[in-house]
Amino acid sequence: MTVRFESRKRLLGLAAAVFVLLGAATACQPGALAITADPALYPTFQPAVIDYVNRCDPASPTDVSVNAPAGTTVSVDGQPPRSGSFTAQVSQGVGDRFTLRVTTDAGSTTHHVRCLPLDFPPWRAEKTGVTQSQYYATALPLTFGPAGSYGIVFDTNGVPVWWTENRKRTTLFSLLPNLHFGIELIDGGAQELALDGSLVRSVNTVGGPSDFHDFILLPNGNYLLATAQQQLADLSVWGPPYEADTPVINHVFQEITPAGAVVWSWDTAEHIPVTETTNTWRSEPEPVTGLADPWHYNSVEWAGDGIIISFRHLDAVLKVTKATGDIAWKLGGTTTPDSLTVVGDPVFTGGGSFSGQHDARLQPDGTLTLFDNGSQKSRAPRAVRYRLDLGPGTATLLEQITDPIAPSSFCCGSARRLPGGNWVTGWGGTRHITEQKPDGTRVFRLDSATSTIYRGTPVPFGRLSPSALRAGMEAQYAD
Repeated sequence: MTVRFESRKRLLGLAAAVFVLLGAATACQPGALAITADPALYPTFQPAVIDYVNRCDPASPTDVSVNAPAGTTVSVDGQPPRSGSFTAQVSQGVGDRFTLRVTTDAGSTTHHVRCLPLDFPPWRAEKTGVTQSQYYATALPLTFGPAGSYGIVFDTNGVPVWWTENRKRTTLFSLLPNLHFGIELIDGGAQELALDGSLVRSVNTVGGPSDFHDFILLPNGNYLLATAQQQLADLSVWGPPYEADTPVINHVFQEITPAGAVVWSWDTAEHIPVTETTNTWRSEPEPVTGLADPWHYNSVEWAGDGIIISFRHLDAVLKVTKATGDIAWKLGGTTTPDSLTVVGDPVFTGGGSFSGQHDARLQPDGTLTLFDNGSQKSRAPRAVRYRLDLGPGTATLLEQITDPIAPSSFCCGSARRLPGGNWVTGWGGTRHITEQKPDGTRVFRLDSATSTIYRGTPVPFGRLSPSALRAGMEAQYAD
């Protein structure tokens, strides 16, 4: 491998010589600045792009080739600034960053290049318009295997500008309200991480293992999680071959203090009968244990006076009032006395409903958003928003967003509406995360090259600064 690498370096030197000779016809045109590297920069160098990554080889230096026109100098990794055509070498290890400082009569700009881990998952990105999100957070690659996933923050150029130093067995990686990161572990428990990668706190449920689908930091500083505990349930009401005393997965939602004490809980099995499990999902087992999965929760949201829960196997979202434990309303699924009537939604015309929905979120204006997968219904997934009018008991469809890159979605997914009206959608069960305008026009697209995604969530402008993210990465790779 070393011989092949060195041969490639010699070829690079010959190519650089040809580049210098032919430069006047290409990148050496007056006023044109060209910077390349081996291993290559992602994206290709552009004066307006500040952050880059490469896949360096820690055993060999990174070669940086520069063609700077008259009046422009470039300093590579703090080396003396130079103009003209030259190649500089940089020693670079995994996680290491070097700088490219470009100076012209108009001033200086510092660009940053960081080396990716060797097993960092491949991706591609495309920006086609003005975004309302500054960053996008996700976990890749999506796997239940022992290798685990990186928690990653991408910028709007598709550059990973922050990631967890070590892979973790998780499907969930998101920014918490206190600007820490939250990770829910498949093996149980949740972690709160600071920007420097340090563990702020581990949190776990009491009385049963935690479920890996969501992790909420409440305004009072407590945490909201749910169990995925095994117990018996009478599934004979589903008819043959289902029986009484069948082992199932149940969810007990718990508010937990930073010290680990449970101060409030709500037991799903005690409040929702298994008759509300729709026929679509009765044969769908829980993915980790393989047990029957009558409810299968996948998101929980604080609503000020209670919690909003998305239950995939009910095809429904419901609100629980914290003070009483009563169900305040139900949206979708089988009809109950608590059900809201859906208005203006063609999916519900003639008795239709959500199918396998995810990521139900309450907006500041009181509307509700969610990702409706449309699983097993021969229809495309969509991001939707409803106005809830609890007096008459209605939910009126206000918006729905689709994208032809996602014709179906068998699981997972997220849909977040930004304050400016754009939508960031993780098209669950596909490889795509997008940001779209309210009319559906796509302004950003991120594709995982090798795995599906669980969620892709936005980080709006002003919440995390580029310098804070760089400092966090420096701290993670300080050794």
